[in-house]
Amino acid sequence: MNSIKVSVIVITYNHEKYILEALNGIAKQKVFFDYEVIIHDDASTDDTQALIKQFVSEHPEMKFKLILQTENQYSKKIKFTNKYIYPLVEGEYMIVCEGDDYWIDPDKLQKQADIMDSHPECVATGHNCLVVDENGKGYEKNPYRIYGPFKTHIFCLDELAFGSYPGQTATLLIRANPYLQTLEKHVDAFHAIRANGDKKKITELLLNGSIYYLEDFMSAYRVVLTGGDSWSNNNYKKNRLYQSYVDAKDCRKYAWEVYKIRFHNEFQIFYVAMKAILSAIKKPTEENKNVAQKIIREEKNIFLFLIKNLWYGFSSMPRYIAHRIQIKKLFL
Repeated sequence: MNSIKVSVIVITYNHEKYILEALNGIAKQKVFFDYEVIIHDDASTDDTQALIKQFVSEHPEMKFKLILQTENQYSKKIKFTNKYIYPLVEGEYMIVCEGDDYWIDPDKLQKQADIMDSHPECVATGHNCLVVDENGKGYEKNPYRIYGPFKTHIFCLDELAFGSYPGQTATLLIRANPYLQTLEKHVDAFHAIRANGDKKKITELLLNGSIYYLEDFMSAYRVVLTGGDSWSNNNYKKNRLYQSYVDAKDCRKYAWEVYKIRFHNEFQIFYVAMKAILSAIKKPTEENKNVAQKIIREEKNIFLFLIKNLWYGFSSMPRYIAHRIQIKKLFL
C-alpha cells in the first residue's frame, strides 16, 4: 500500500539565489503523514543543481526524487511536467513550488491535506500568499490582485470567469489522480489552449469541481522584476493584452468543446478587447497598435470583432456587477 500522502513538485531553473529558501520551507513542514519531494531542474547554468545535491545529502530523512537535466527541455518545447514529473507522482495529493517561491507556514501541508480529506467534493485547496520582491520584501502595493487576499470561501468557476484566481501556484494542493487522469484524457485539447500553465491548470480543475480557499497566508510568491529568468521579469511592462484575449477565448472554447460547460467569461473578453483598442488610440506605440491589430484579426475583421465584443459587454454587464458586489465582500 502506498504511504505517500503528498507529492511536492519543485520546478527550478537558474534559482541559485532562492532554491534553498524554497527547499527549507518544504523541509520544515510538520505533518502526520509521509510526503515526497520531486525536484526538476531544467539544466540550470548557475549553481542551482549543486545546491540541490548538497541539500538532499544533508536531509537523508526526506524522500527525494531528482530530475537534473543536462539539456534545457523548455527550449526544446518539451512538456517536461508530463514527460518527466507526473509519471513519478505517488501522492494522493500534489502541489508545485517553483524554485523562487517559498512556504512560510510549517503547518501548511497538514492544514491543506486535512481540508482535502474532509471535503471530498473539492478538487483542490488554495490560500492567500504574500507577494515579495527578489529580496523577500513585500510590495507596498500588491501588483497581483488576482490572488486576493480573500476570506475563506468555496471558489467556483464563476470567479475565474471575471479574472480572480483561487491561489498562486505554490498555494494549490490538488487531488492528484483525478487531475492527472483528466489531463491525460484531454491532453491535446489542453495543450492547444494559448494560456500560461497556471491558468490552464486552474481552468481544468474548476471545470471538474470547486476549490476550498483558505484566508491563511502560508506562502510567498516572488515577483522578480530586475533580472533573472522568472515569468514576472520576462513579461514586466509588456503589453500582454493579446495573450489575455486568446487565453480567455481558448479557455471558453475548451470548456464547451471538452466538457459542454458554458464558461461565462464574456465580460473578461470584452474588457480586454476594449482596453487594447483604447490603448492603441491613447498611446499609439508600435507595440500597442500591433496588439490591437492581432486581437481584431482573431475575429477575421473589425466589424465582426466590434459586434461580438459589444454584445459580450452588454449581455454580461448584470453578471459583472453582481460579481463585483460579491468579490468586494470576499476581500480581506
